[in-house]
Amino acid sequence: MKKPLLSALLIILLSSCAPKDLEQSTEAKPLPGKWFILRQGHFESIEAPSTSIRPQPWTVQSRVAALSALDHKVFLAVNGWGIVSLDITSLSDPHFEYFYDPLIFRNRTITSLFPDKKTLICHLYFNTLLNTVQQQDLKIQGISLIKLFPIDSIYRFIIPPFQRQNPEWESVSFLVRDQDEFLFEWKHSSPEETYFHYTLLNYREQKEESVDRLLFRESFAFQRVNDLKEPSRLVLVIKKVIKTLIPAEQGNKSTALHFLLKEGDSGVRKRYKYYPPGFSSARHPELYTINLIKRGEDFIALLPQGTLLRTGPGEKDLRILDLPPTPEDIIFTDLYIEDNFLVAAWEEVHFINVGTAGIFLLDISFWH
Repeated sequence: MKKPLLSALLIILLSSCAPKDLEQSTEAKPLPGKWFILRQGHFESIEAPSTSIRPQPWTVQSRVAALSALDHKVFLAVNGWGIVSLDITSLSDPHFEYFYDPLIFRNRTITSLFPDKKTLICHLYFNTLLNTVQQQDLKIQGISLIKLFPIDSIYRFIIPPFQRQNPEWESVSFLVRDQDEFLFEWKHSSPEETYFHYTLLNYREQKEESVDRLLFRESFAFQRVNDLKEPSRLVLVIKKVIKTLIPAEQGNKSTALHFLLKEGDSGVRKRYKYYPPGFSSARHPELYTINLIKRGEDFIALLPQGTLLRTGPGEKDLRILDLPPTPEDIIFTDLYIEDNFLVAAWEEVHFINVGTAGIFLLDISFWH
């Protein structure tokens, strides 16, 4: 069976190859944004991104792995450390509050973060192949879901029944099927063989059932871009991404795209894919992952090299905004918009390793 790790490595490797020759931005003046870099888990203001931190596997490096929002604050999940809240009333004085617990987070990989009433739920797991310690070295065993209560600065574990009975199994893949149902892919490795198991958890009732692999794969499936109904604003922005990253005049058949769309804060993501004709026979295939969010009726996409695409009121209205340039190995990985402030995560990518990482903040109230 295809390992979850393989696709994650492919996404990181090939996102670093995103082309720089994007269309001219509608904003020619320097943007009054603010850069922050992660140093020892804390966000420090800097003039511009740099490449000064020793690279480590992306699975354990200190990096922004997920973003969400609660009570008009943006929350950032930082690998190895925990969750950070970011309160932005002005770019001159953003306020960070750190909810860190290294005993829980160190050497684990965060995959998801989403709100649940007045709390936040975070999924994480131990990656046995790309790590700097052995699983038996972890101080806390048998966890995959944790809940943060920001008002009390308290973490609590959510232990599904399967994990309670099998604490040595790791939840290597996780999917929010809807607000109350979570799908898990469990993995257990030994020197001789590897096992997989799949479960569906009703979170509210804490009832769990085993499901087959097909249900899990179908829930994780990507809808073909060509199957989307036209015209729509989503199709408009997706077609622009395709045109930008896969120029038709180059006859490119080796580049494919995955689109991840966040609508609201439920944790549910819609997935779309574009594979050009002949991709399956390409000698050097490339795969880019593009994050999109829906804000009101608009769709906004962030390309790896910092171009923002946003739909407008008209069916053919599309606006472009280029973020400040970065060194060649630094790419943008995710975005969130709260109260007209953009939070864009960035990191320095070297194959399966990540060096420096941080965020870029920008007031986009002018960008309508």
